[in-house]
Amino acid sequence: MGKKQGNVPRKILLAILLGLASFFLDAAVIDAFHLFRTPVLDAVFGFFTDILVIAVAMLILPAVALLLRKDVQKAVLLCLAFLFAFLIGVSTKLAVHRLRPPLSPLDFAEPFYYSFPSLHALVAFALLPILISGFPRMRRPLIGLAFLVASTRLYFGVHYLSDVAWGAIIGYAVGWYLSHDHLTKPGAVRRFLASHRLELRRKMAHIVFGLAIVLCIQAGVLTTIRLGILTLIGLLISLIERRSRLPLISPMLDAFERPDARRSFPGKGLLFFLLGSFLSLFLFPQDIALASILVLTFGDAVSHLFGIRFGKVAHPLTDKKFVEGAIAGFAAAFLGALLFVSAAEALVAAFAAMLVEASEVRLNVLRADDNLLIPLAAGAAILALRLSGMFL
Repeated sequence: MGKKQGNVPRKILLAILLGLASFFLDAAVIDAFHLFRTPVLDAVFGFFTDILVIAVAMLILPAVALLLRKDVQKAVLLCLAFLFAFLIGVSTKLAVHRLRPPLSPLDFAEPFYYSFPSLHALVAFALLPILISGFPRMRRPLIGLAFLVASTRLYFGVHYLSDVAWGAIIGYAVGWYLSHDHLTKPGAVRRFLASHRLELRRKMAHIVFGLAIVLCIQAGVLTTIRLGILTLIGLLISLIERRSRLPLISPMLDAFERPDARRSFPGKGLLFFLLGSFLSLFLFPQDIALASILVLTFGDAVSHLFGIRFGKVAHPLTDKKFVEGAIAGFAAAFLGALLFVSAAEALVAAFAAMLVEASEVRLNVLRADDNLLIPLAAGAAILALRLSGMFL
């Protein structure tokens, strides 16, 4: 045990030295990769640099597999690694302001316009230690996939070697910390995971479902009409399930729904998530709709979980939530929206979402569901800001 702990400083030192050395090889590596460009390799590397492929292969499918295995802790850690990596990557890009290589073939919106560090490498390597911990038999393919994702950024000339190297180093440090033994020993975190299993399962399913909707819309699998039909099918299943148990559907509702909602309105959260996504896609341009769905996906889940774990200060708008949760939800919602809209638009979307999330909007005696109100509020805020800019 002592030997392993003693090796850690050496590995850190070696990683830092390699990271520093990478700055001296930036130009040479870009030139070298440019020599190997072929149509076949373009197709292969293009597939593995697609953010949709990375999200499905390294986040969504593993998280679903872990949830089905009832390994909620690793599924939570996997999503936390993604969120922390994304936050660190975007923050560092904005702080460093390093420009992309001069011959970069792609155009990027701010803050993704900046080059250091590679967000692809940072996310892939942040997920890697937790994936290896959850799927030890897949260790080598997972390591190979992470290196392949990172190398695609060099192949296409959109990053320097140092961007990718430091992205991998920082990302792996995030993943290693989250997957390390100190987080699984008996203590506050473990007690929290044990005492809130249902809420963790619900919010993990919430995140996975939201990401799946966004990816399907981007890929053209889900259109506005198809999403509307899916919502109607969901409503029909809910009505049937109130009267009799259904194969596959009922066991899933047992695992992911609160008992009171399970009895009164089966699948309520999922149904309103579908309805909110459908209305967002129907009412707003696609980029605003996708940003609004991600605001709901990340903001609502993170706000709730962070609030029940770290909440101390009561929210001024409601006695059921905490200020700490609202701040964390705001940050997560902002980062989610930032994937599709500008920083200013993401900011107003996150603020509108957290304001609505804390307010109890009622229709007669019924409380309107957050899964419906949050994306509509976020989308309306972005659209208002965009229209106001047109008339100024």
